[in-house]
Amino acid sequence: MKKILPFACALFAALALHAATKQAALDAAPIPGADYFGHGAQQRDAPVIKKLNEMALKFADEMGRANNPQFGSGYYKNLNALQELMKAHGICDENVEKSVFSVNFSRLFAIVDDAINDRRVSTEPSFNELNMLIAYVCEKPLDDDAVQKLVPAAIRLFNEGMLPSFVGIENYTHGGAKGVRVKLDFEEVDFPFPFSSDMFEVRPLAAVLLGENKVVYIGFEDDVAAAVDRANAGQKSEMTPEAKALVETKIAGKAFDDHAFALAFVMPETLRKGAAKLEDLTLSSGRLPPGMAPVFDAVKKLRGFCLVGNAAETIECALSFNLDTPERATSFRDFMDINALNLAKVGLYQFRGKNTPLSESLKAVAEDASVVIHATLTADDYQALLDFSKKIAGEENNEWKPGVDREGWD
Repeated sequence: MKKILPFACALFAALALHAATKQAALDAAPIPGADYFGHGAQQRDAPVIKKLNEMALKFADEMGRANNPQFGSGYYKNLNALQELMKAHGICDENVEKSVFSVNFSRLFAIVDDAINDRRVSTEPSFNELNMLIAYVCEKPLDDDAVQKLVPAAIRLFNEGMLPSFVGIENYTHGGAKGVRVKLDFEEVDFPFPFSSDMFEVRPLAAVLLGENKVVYIGFEDDVAAAVDRANAGQKSEMTPEAKALVETKIAGKAFDDHAFALAFVMPETLRKGAAKLEDLTLSSGRLPPGMAPVFDAVKKLRGFCLVGNAAETIECALSFNLDTPERATSFRDFMDINALNLAKVGLYQFRGKNTPLSESLKAVAEDASVVIHATLTADDYQALLDFSKKIAGEENNEWKPGVDREGWD
């Protein structure tokens, strides 16, 4: 009995360690100290969401048939297939109740700051310096092998249009969570960007299932492993004071977490310094555009911004800029109303030939030390954005029509 009892205690402790609940997995998902983060709650019953999904799928089908080489053969049409693939494995509108994402740019911006200020740079800026993780929270549990089946199938689906020259994939487990480990290889890719391939060196990615099979983590392997460890230990991710200041400010009358979708970006000191340096250069050259002083003043003191929204018959959005004083917020609000938003309204009118709910709804409001820009997005406005995307991609300039092979038009 003396020997069995310690063994039983150890066994139960091990089982408890690998049995993170759904809530524990959700609380542990954000990367501690993340400076870009947010969530999206399911609004499957909102009429505008249903309409926008239909329009997006039609757009993907049309662009896929156009075979636009700018985005790779089959890229758009495979978006439809990917949605069906995810639905087949339970990660879909009918089951996903919330998604949570987070990114930490601090290491990358530290390197950029060194480069801007001519300090010795030990390494080139690289996406490998990011920390990144997204979590899908489901209502119903997924199959034990859902991730092992979904990820390889998704990779095969997009393999034709992917940049990596090689993808290595294998089964992966950590802390009781099971999934896959993915390694991308860009070595043989000729990048059409003014960067070395080192910038696109990406450490291994991982996708795992945990939280009673109701939570999926996807991100860099080390970030996923750290989140699993937090979930098993029942630890909630900690936010920085700067991030807390953003989410604790009510936006459009609601708390950050009460909006159906919300994202927040903590302004890096590097960007504030860059704005100050740019202001000095424009002032010294005498080329500061009229009315731009409030913009530089706001960016130098910008703590961050939040974008939130809620859907019903329309999507009501609010973009909040968090500044340091009410006086600075009022000055920036005046600039946005008089210059930026009026210019946007004129541009929208010229593009559509009429006023729309989006153009009519645009307004800036000063709320304490924040400036909040309100907008209403309808299905008609969304269609205009899709049409504009087609125009930018060049289909209209090449007399392309949906359903007609693009070959021969170029």
